[in-house]
Amino acid sequence: MKALAERIGSFPEAAVRLAKRRINAAALPAKEDVQVDSGLFQILARDGSSTSRLAALMERGLQRRSRTELEFGAALGEL
Repeated sequence: MKALAERIGSFPEAAVRLAKRRINAAALPAKEDVQVDSGLFQILARDGSSTSRLAALMERGLQRRSRTELEFGAALGEL
């Protein structure tokens, strides 16, 4: 890992900066999409069925080192 960091550090700074920008553009969603998704999540999080499922998940160990955390998809499917 150190060798890779040293190799990247030897590249021109502008090239590294531009490469990072392109990687982020390809890999990260647009800011507007994140805002839309956040708004939709807030709506769903307030829905009664969502709050009851979240309460059930919390009782089963959500946010603690537990089977619910380690096998979240399976735990969600059991509700």
